Formats: sequence, C-alpha cells, structure tokens
Amino acid sequence: MELIVRLLVAVFCDIADKSRSMDLSALLDEETLKLCSMSLDYCDIKHNFFRTFELLRNIEGENIFKKRSNNGYRGGFLSAAYQGIAVGVFSHICSMEREENEHWIKEKIDQFYLSEEFTKMLTQGVRPVQRFIELSRYGQTLFKS
Repeated sequence: MELIVRLLVAVFCDIADKSRSMDLSALLDEETLKLCSMSLDYCDIKHNFFRTFELLRNIEGENIFKKRSNNGYRGGFLSAAYQGIAVGVFSHICSMEREENEHWIKEKIDQFYLSEEFTKMLTQGVRPVQRFIELSRYGQTLFKS
C-alpha cells in the first residue's frame, strides 16, 4: 500500500517545497490526507496504474526495481529505483504505450540506473524525503517523451 501512496503523492501533490528534513512517513501521511480531499478520477488512476506496471513487466520483467550489476539484476527491491521509474512512467503512460516506444523506454530505464541523479541519491547521508522528491522529479523529467 505504501508504494501506491508514494506514487500518488509524487504525481498528484505539490511536494517540491517540502522540508528535506521532514520524516518521510509524516510527509506521506500529510499528503495522503490532501489526496483524499482532491477531486481525482480514481478509475483513470487505477487504469493507468495497471498499464504502467504491465508495460514495465513486459519490458524488464519482475526484477526491474532490483539493484543492477554487470550480470543482470541482484538483491532486493530498491525503493529509490521504484520512485524514479514508476513515477516517471506513470506520469507519461499515455504517450509511452505505443509498441515502438519499448526500445526507448528500455534505454531510459538503463539511463536512469546509470545516472548521477540516481547514484548520488543512494549515498549515505541523503535524507529519505530528499530522495523521494528528487527521484520523483528526475523520473518525471527523464521519461517525458
């Protein structure tokens, strides 16, 4: 459930001005209350959510949010990878679903994992709220076609 909330907050709430020192769970709680009062098309959101993850599964498989190495994917789920990739693809799913975009999307996923924006957010000392905001913003920018 938290992953859905992370996605919705990143896409539909104005988080750019949030304090980087704020606790991530407090931010998510605060913004979830705001989401509840928004007039959103939840049928459309649900439809786009399923489209997003179906597209990602078809392109990269179930390991898409795992750490990458030269030999493929390894380790556990990386919430930082989820934050950038899922938010970016969800934000632009309507323009991405054409089959000719699969190669472009795969290249963008590779670019995400290799980017300085992603790797610097994995370093020690980066606060969770800062990581959440920066990777959400980066994903939305990177996957914009």
